Amino acid sequence: MGASIIIFPFFFFCFLCLPYFIESSVENCLNNQCSKEGPGIAFPFRLKGRQPERCGYPGFDLTCDNMNRTVLEMPFSGRFLVKDIKYGGTYNEILIHDPDDCLTRRLLNPLNLSGTPFIGNEYQIYSFFRCKTNISSSFYPGRDISCLSNATHKVFATSSTGYDRLWRNVNCTLIGTIPVPVKFISGVYDNYPMFYHETVLELTWNWKKPWFKQNCDKDSNFPSYGGGPDVPSGGKTFLIVICIIIPTVIVAAVCYSVSRIKGFCFGAGNEVTNSLASQLVTITTGLDSSAIQSFPTIVVGDSGRLSNPDSNTCAICLSEYHPKETMKTLPTCNHVFHAYCIDAWLHLNSTCPVCRISLIQ
Repeated sequence: MGASIIIFPFFFFCFLCLPYFIESSVENCLNNQCSKEGPGIAFPFRLKGRQPERCGYPGFDLTCDNMNRTVLEMPFSGRFLVKDIKYGGTYNEILIHDPDDCLTRRLLNPLNLSGTPFIGNEYQIYSFFRCKTNISSSFYPGRDISCLSNATHKVFATSSTGYDRLWRNVNCTLIGTIPVPVKFISGVYDNYPMFYHETVLELTWNWKKPWFKQNCDKDSNFPSYGGGPDVPSGGKTFLIVICIIIPTVIVAAVCYSVSRIKGFCFGAGNEVTNSLASQLVTITTGLDSSAIQSFPTIVVGDSGRLSNPDSNTCAICLSEYHPKETMKTLPTCNHVFHAYCIDAWLHLNSTCPVCRISLIQ
């Protein structure tokens, strides 16, 4: 009887307040920022260390540095600062720049976008020349690249192939010719050594919504990731606090009253505590190795294509399949991934990364 007096009001208030706890959990994924001046972070991006993994998509992790600047870390090109992110229905864009303010040096390194979901909307070929400063200024009327120039040499860039031959005939040395990611290709400055990508690089990403499900339910359980900062309103915060305090006070008061009568909490109550403790189970988020290894595998043929034309890109690493690669199929929803990609995913998650259907039998 004593246990019922305690448990009933506790679960009653938990049931009453459950929607507010769920809503508060979803709000953890709302638009977030490293600083007030920084870009808003929304799905598919997430702030690593500030937002849970479910708030973003693999490959789109961002971090905040000790100066509260938004940082994008590329596996083969290093660290960049994020100036802005534009989320569009048809075109997405992320603007990045070099922490040392010499983006051109990073491009000539060269820039390697492998291992990231980011690409250039288009690519324009630029040739970079180092010229002695004693050359007539009438020959290079354009603007030099300041972070690579010094008192004895100036560095210029041109997108004109006709200019290449002329520059080679004077006291200039070709540093390199590289494709530069640009938003669109412009021929306006082909006759002048102008380089307008000195400070900011504009990249995009090909995005297919992860909740697009070919073999699963049409609707999605993904929350909306738009909106303002992740700060619960005063009314919601008050209700959440009340939902914690009231059950705690009730349990403490009833337990104290009953203990005064027959030692419930400190005598017979120990039996209840031990019984409940013995029923606790450990909850894991991923699948065990035997379950992962049981999923069927296939090897991509010489064509590099699967039978389903819509399933030729791994939704985890966003790379196309190549001949002789080993793929793994999830039997519940028939989605296909690189075997090494889905194995790593399933050690941490028990759902399909595309349709989020549960894989626990």
